[in-house]
Amino acid sequence: MADQLQFRGGTTSEVSAASVASREIIIDTQTNEIAVGTSKVRTVMQESNGDVEIGTINTSSTTTSGASLSTLGKVTVQRTNASNATDRTFKSYKGATETFATQADGTVLIGGDLTNSVSPSPNISLNASGSAAFTKQITSTGSLTAWADGIQMFSPSSGVGTIAVASNASAGAGTLTFQSGSTETLRINTVGDVSLGGTLPSSPNIELSAAGSGEFVGLLSAGPINTSQASASALGVSLSPGGLIRVQRPSTASANTAVFQAYNGSTSNISLYSGGAAQFAGSVSIGGSAAANTIDEYEEGTWTPVINNANAAYTTQTGGYVRVGNQVTVFAALEWTTNDAISPFFVTGLPFSTSGAYSTQVGSLKFISTLSGAPADLLYPYIETFSTSMYIRYIKTNGDNQTNWSIAQNCNGKLRFNLTYIIP
Repeated sequence: MADQLQFRGGTTSEVSAASVASREIIIDTQTNEIAVGTSKVRTVMQESNGDVEIGTINTSSTTTSGASLSTLGKVTVQRTNASNATDRTFKSYKGATETFATQADGTVLIGGDLTNSVSPSPNISLNASGSAAFTKQITSTGSLTAWADGIQMFSPSSGVGTIAVASNASAGAGTLTFQSGSTETLRINTVGDVSLGGTLPSSPNIELSAAGSGEFVGLLSAGPINTSQASASALGVSLSPGGLIRVQRPSTASANTAVFQAYNGSTSNISLYSGGAAQFAGSVSIGGSAAANTIDEYEEGTWTPVINNANAAYTTQTGGYVRVGNQVTVFAALEWTTNDAISPFFVTGLPFSTSGAYSTQVGSLKFISTLSGAPADLLYPYIETFSTSMYIRYIKTNGDNQTNWSIAQNCNGKLRFNLTYIIP
């Protein structure tokens, strides 16, 4: 407690109270100054406007610090340049909990845990650098308009881009737009349709429909396409707006690697392979869609020719065929050493049967060597189809046609024959 009270007049009007420990309170009516303690911390009351100042406020100086309350409703807080950017310049408390703070660099902290001034954990941080952070979703129950078209994030004039949610009819209520500078680059409407690039909204380069479709003005590719070289790493697909589809497999891929497949349910009906082969489960029409232009079958295979009921000992017994649509070409070779006596002489085992209007068709036959027991009047032989058999016929030396005929036991021979026939 002060043990001395002095009143002084003169040029320095002053009332001072001092203790023996030199603690002082000085009220100077000349300078409107109240100084407390030996360090003379100053509080100045300006008589002209009633402002209250603690410390020294000089916004033109980098070394002064203080705070002032203005009767005009202004609060000024100044820190020296030597202050840390995170030093608090304003705090608000609810009870003992700090709820709001401003920092020397201008950053504003709201809610959360503000206890640690160096590393606070606010719910909302409005940073002096221009960014903002929120720990929860931003919502608005009223009008929130930062731009003519709605809610805007980032400045369209800064060159870093703009995100806006439209609120007026120019873009459609609820439309999300993205801008680079003042140019709109992407638009998403309320149903999820996306427009990208080009001139928006009238002529986008890419349109993606929420229903699942898409349109592209330019080339669409997936993976690297480089058809100018046999690259071991090239693997991709490209769709050109000029109507060209490219599919590339690495040069190390097998020729049987599929590059295109079309499915009906789980069944692959069309397959194209990197080696150039193609596979179709159905028919192929060439030059038109009529039945006459349709190839519905292609097949290659083998078959085994057998002399009917001959019980022959064969040294050669081979056959092959090619089928295109309903036309079949067969070829075969037969050689035998022993056989039973047979009548009539015909070969069975054709891979496809003839019937009806196609039951009887003719092909060529050649005896490689003399057939033991061949008729003396045989001029030239031929074959005639019936079901899956070929009957050995011949033209006689007098020009007559011989149909069925017999061969004797152990009548060895060598036959070569070729037949093209039509099946139903």
